[in-house]
Amino acid sequence: MSFIVFSTEGQTLMSLTEDREQIRMGLEELHTVRPGGDTFM
Repeated sequence: MSFIVFSTEGQTLMSLTEDREQIRMGLEELHTVRPGGDTFM
């Protein structure tokens, strides 16, 4: 699993991994991201 967020620019929050602990920590970090500018899903 990998988390990539896009606003005006793309940013990788977590590299590709199958480690459940890294995924859990990545989800916590993703929860704090505030979208700004144009957003595309």
